[in-house]
Amino acid sequence: MKVLITSARMPFALDMIRKLSAAGHEVHAADDLADAAGSHSKYLSGHVVTASPRADTESFIADVERFCADRGIEVVVPAFEEAFYLATQRERLERTAKLYLAPFATLARLHDKVAFQRLAEGLDLPIPPCVVATSDDELREAIERWPRYFARAAFSRGGVALLTNTGPLAGELRREPPDLTRFSERNGGVFPSQRVYRIIDGRDVAAHGDRTMPVWGDAFKSAYGGSGESAIQERIDALVKHLESLQVKASN
Repeated sequence: MKVLITSARMPFALDMIRKLSAAGHEVHAADDLADAAGSHSKYLSGHVVTASPRADTESFIADVERFCADRGIEVVVPAFEEAFYLATQRERLERTAKLYLAPFATLARLHDKVAFQRLAEGLDLPIPPCVVATSDDELREAIERWPRYFARAAFSRGGVALLTNTGPLAGELRREPPDLTRFSERNGGVFPSQRVYRIIDGRDVAAHGDRTMPVWGDAFKSAYGGSGESAIQERIDALVKHLESLQVKASN
């Protein structure tokens, strides 16, 4: 069977690539990052760089559709949140290849933490006490009910957009990270290389983000045995150039 794994950057995508290949399948990979680790696995028969599912959904869908048709892909297996975008175009895409994912309505129900809570309660599954807050006043009232709490937006992802009074993140409101592909767009079409360099280095920036981002100047110096400034600069320059290569092209 010819299989396409999307979001090849994910560690478990690489694991799927290896296992499906070992099982005798012809495996291909897709990602909007050209240097995604899974896209360069020796177990692949091919890979494609697509448009961003989030920033350019229509082009992403078209890229997947075209690659499946060109390579005779039989099954598409999403490895991350692009599953939501693919699910909305199931009828279109399944003219070419089968999607190995649930219908969009099911995915949305499971992703919505309020709906998921109600589903678990309806199945009599044990879950922590929960309350839904829809305003600042309701949120304040809710967090006063327990000595320890952990709050998330009903639709949120990964380890972002959380509020807690427990553990190392206590007292911090973590927000969605900025879109790193739109530095140029937010700077009048010019990539702000010097500013990005200073932010990554971090050693001369008074407020270095939200403390979840390392001060990479110090981190590189420590990780590479007290490397000199020229070596640290070379590594940060490489990161800056990589970020510049990811910038969304302005549409005419």
